[in-house]
Amino acid sequence: PQVKATTTAIAALAFTVHWGAYLDALLYVRSSAQRTLPLAVGELRTLDAAELPIALAGSLVLALPPLLLLLLAQRRLLSTLNLADAR
Repeated sequence: PQVKATTTAIAALAFTVHWGAYLDALLYVRSSAQRTLPLAVGELRTLDAAELPIALAGSLVLALPPLLLLLLAQRRLLSTLNLADAR
């Protein structure tokens, strides 16, 4: 029963690491047509201070998928804790 929670946790961590991989995308992407979301948000940092809400909105869009993944996986992750408390 604990394998499901462990696998879910590892999958969530792997997704989060690869989703926000700024340096990998910076090294391997050559054209602006193949630019990833972390690179686009990184370029938003070059805007003026008056454009800070745009940069913050980009950061929010970048953070939403891992947050949604965590919320969806929460039940499977917490099911292991409920089994441990029942014993």
